[in-house]
Amino acid sequence: MIPALAPFFSWVARSKEPALMLDFDGTIAPFCDNPLSVRPYHGIRERLRLIAHSGTRLAMITGRPASQLKRVLNDWDFPFNVFGCHGAEEMRPGGDITRVPLEAEVQRALRIAHWRALNVLPPYRVERKASSVAAHFRGISPRRARSTRGALELLWMPLTANGKLQIIPFKMGLEIRLSGVSKADAVRRFIKPPEASAYLGDDRTDEDAFGAIRGKGIGILVSRTIRPTMASAWITPPDEVLGFLDLWIRAARVKLST
Repeated sequence: MIPALAPFFSWVARSKEPALMLDFDGTIAPFCDNPLSVRPYHGIRERLRLIAHSGTRLAMITGRPASQLKRVLNDWDFPFNVFGCHGAEEMRPGGDITRVPLEAEVQRALRIAHWRALNVLPPYRVERKASSVAAHFRGISPRRARSTRGALELLWMPLTANGKLQIIPFKMGLEIRLSGVSKADAVRRFIKPPEASAYLGDDRTDEDAFGAIRGKGIGILVSRTIRPTMASAWITPPDEVLGFLDLWIRAARVKLST
C-alpha cells in the first residue's frame, strides 16, 4: 500500500521547483513484446500533464533510447525531459539531445557484442543502442532464457575485460553497456537540492537511481511484490502509482495557492 508520505508531500508543497522522475516500462506502463506499441496505464498522461503544469520539473529516465520513448509518447503535449540509455542520453523538451561520447574502442566492442548476440538470438530480440546492446528474453521459456543468458554472458564477458563495458541483467533480458554511466547520473543532473524530488522505478537498473536520490529525495519501488531495494517506499502498479500522482497533484495545488 502507499506508505505514510505526508512529510514528503509537505516538502513538495514548499518547493518552488520539485522534480518528479519516472522509469517507463513496468513503472507507468505495462511490459509489451512490441516496445513501440506500449501505452502508459490509463490516467497516467492526464495526471502527468497536471503535474507538469504545476511548476514540477518532470523527467522520464529509461533504458530505451530517448528518441524511441519520445516517439511512443508523441501525444504528450506538456514539457518533460527524457534521459535515455540509462542516462547516456538526455533529450530536452525542445528536442535537443546530448549523448555521452564513446571512444572508438568502445564503439568497436559494442559492434562485436551486437554480432555475438545475433549468434544466439534472432534479430528482433537484439537491440542496438547508442551506448549498449540489449538482448530481450520476454516470451521465451524460462529454461531457454536461462541457457541463452548463460551463452550470451560467455560471449560478452571478454568484451568487459578492460572495464569500459559492463554486463547488466534486467527484467527478461541482459545488456552490455558503457561502464560508469547509470540512471544515478541522470538523477544527479536533474535534481536541484534542497527542492523535493522523487524517483519511481521497478527494475534492478533503477537501484542506482534509488541510491542517488537517497538523502536528497525519495525513491519509490513500483512492483507487485516487495524485494530488497535501495528505495525508501514500495507501491504497486497501476492503482497505487495513480494514487501517488494524485497526492503530488494535491501538494502542487497547495504550492500554487500559497
